[in-house]
Amino acid sequence: MLSIYNTLTKSRETLLVEESGSVGIYTCGPTVYRRSHIGNLRSYLMSDWLRRSIQSTGAEVFHIKNITDVGHMRQERVDLGEDKILAAAIAEGRPPKEIADEYTDIFMRDERALGIIPADVFPRATEHIPEMIDMIVKLIAKGFAYIVEGNVYFSVSSFSDYGKLSGNLTSQLLPKDPNETDTRKKDPRDFALWKEAEPGRSMKWDSPWGPGFPGWHIECSAMASRYLGSNIDIHTGGVDNIFPHHECEIAQSEAVFERRHTNVWLHGQHLLVDGIKMAKSSQNDYTLEGLEQRGFDPMAFRYLCATARYRNRLNFTLQSLDAAQRGLRHLRLLVGDLDSSKDISSADLRESEGYRARFLGNIQDDLNLPSALATTWFVLRSDLSDTAKLQLLGEFDEVLGLDLLSPDQSVFPENVRNLALDRSKARQAKNWPVADDLRDQLRTLGVIPEDGKDTYRLRMLQGRELIPTSWQCVSRSEDLEFADVPDPGIDLSVILVNTDQLQDTLRCVNSIILHASDLAMEIVIVQNGMRGEIDSELELMYHSSDRVRILHVESQIGDSAAKNVGIRVSRGSHIVLMDSSVEVTGDIFRPLRGSLQDKSVGVVGPWGLVSKDLKEFNETTVGKVDAMQAYCLAFRRDAISEVGMLDEAFRFYRHGDLEYSFRFKYHGYAVVADGNLPMVRHVHRDWERFSEEDRELLSAANFRKFLRAWGHHHDLLEANVS
Repeated sequence: MLSIYNTLTKSRETLLVEESGSVGIYTCGPTVYRRSHIGNLRSYLMSDWLRRSIQSTGAEVFHIKNITDVGHMRQERVDLGEDKILAAAIAEGRPPKEIADEYTDIFMRDERALGIIPADVFPRATEHIPEMIDMIVKLIAKGFAYIVEGNVYFSVSSFSDYGKLSGNLTSQLLPKDPNETDTRKKDPRDFALWKEAEPGRSMKWDSPWGPGFPGWHIECSAMASRYLGSNIDIHTGGVDNIFPHHECEIAQSEAVFERRHTNVWLHGQHLLVDGIKMAKSSQNDYTLEGLEQRGFDPMAFRYLCATARYRNRLNFTLQSLDAAQRGLRHLRLLVGDLDSSKDISSADLRESEGYRARFLGNIQDDLNLPSALATTWFVLRSDLSDTAKLQLLGEFDEVLGLDLLSPDQSVFPENVRNLALDRSKARQAKNWPVADDLRDQLRTLGVIPEDGKDTYRLRMLQGRELIPTSWQCVSRSEDLEFADVPDPGIDLSVILVNTDQLQDTLRCVNSIILHASDLAMEIVIVQNGMRGEIDSELELMYHSSDRVRILHVESQIGDSAAKNVGIRVSRGSHIVLMDSSVEVTGDIFRPLRGSLQDKSVGVVGPWGLVSKDLKEFNETTVGKVDAMQAYCLAFRRDAISEVGMLDEAFRFYRHGDLEYSFRFKYHGYAVVADGNLPMVRHVHRDWERFSEEDRELLSAANFRKFLRAWGHHHDLLEANVS
């Protein structure tokens, strides 16, 4: 019997299913305005393993996974009615349905690539508006909802059990800023069931309250009851759905049907990237397609997720994915070597029962996939006959879903097969130089031979194997050692961080080279997050340059961390942080270096900032300032021993320069602006690629970090220096 953790009761519960019974599962599916990132997909893998585990007991599963193609509002904008589908349609200049259809197809493709069994029904929100309206009408009639100017709100105070899933108290539900709430509500905690359509809105429906569109939470209540009735066996989702979405869903459904909405709530934990929650706003939201473009098998991600309990956070790195890919590949190779021609002995049957019970126990232990994987490896290394192993592994894989028994479908062209055959002959003749040369030729074709005792296999290079060995790659800044003593032959180290703005970076680098040809200088380009073609083009452009070094950061890290990578590998006496949006139009480096000859000056650059109260900063280009913007920020190498590296908590690029400047001031150094430096600023791509709302959120979060560190240091402001 399957024992799983119920978020509602905060305890393990045994799922009792009759042998011929059926279990209904509802999964909160994607909002199809963009690609699902792999953090979302981890949650869907959890639901898939749940389904497979229940089916392995002989029970049937009826699985519903909704498609939210309208009305899914940002949690922080829920009262302002921003619809992500509509916003994407406006941004891309396409009809909303076209946007939703495209990303629905991509989502289905991602699920297939991960071996996720398709849900029995994928209901779309736009096709169930009548059911939503019907529920809202009932909520109004029962006194749980009220109408205000064409909007309908759920009255939280009318539902006494509100908060029972999340554990949120009434005081925790009140907005911290009174300006953030919808003034039409009777209670700030109330949430929208139906929103009045604003003029010109394309996605709207007629209702008893006028043209409008549904709130987010009512969608799932209506679709769940439409297909699974008023009581659901299991409801799944990510932990970020617990509040407000699932809490509100419970309130709506139980208010209408007057019975328990869901018996078991199953929630999967976050996927972290290098220790940080995966999210678009953190610029670390990998997609499955992006991983495939890096040479990873989607099933390697499935394997990686199986190495951690679903209720534990999983820290994703490209290194961990690469290790998972190697583990899965090795597992498949071992399975592929098994010979099924021999009969199973009675001893095999007895031993198999022990392994079968062990695997079943792992799965029934709250979906303990790591232990189930370990049992799979134990079977492969056991003394069982190959036939018995294959039989067990086939059963296990019905739950694991790793496609272990499928034959290798790789087909290699004739020239590759001939090279491999010649290499095999060279190895048999112990002509190692020729064999090595042929291996290198195969590698340049993206193929690697794997040698057995008397034979070999060919496979395509995957994941990190695709990275040329000549590239200098790094995972994180702390893996690099900083040299306190500069290289005597290098006076200036100019550091640029590139993500997607390749043309801007090339413009900046080429302008530096043009105006600093006679200086002892190195240019360090930190490619923040490997992107295949971009990395290759950078290497192609500068591979023969003795002045340009390229560091490839395997997975995207924060802006300050990427700058630290450049600082740590730099060798110059003077370090200049430069933004790729800047173009040099004359000699800036001699003046920068000249200003830094004054040991009282810690930082110099063209665009400074001043403030009177640490709340508002204004740009200035003359004299002593409070901070220097990182468009161009120069300092001496020897100061780093005092001030340290940049604070890597600043992942978004804004305000990390503020914090770093104040550290120089705290140690007694002046920050000086020189607006006569010949350089110009162009469009800042990192700023432009975010929506206005995301810019505000990310900038505000970073400014709060700055204030936490320096908000009490008004004494450092130039306005207060006597």
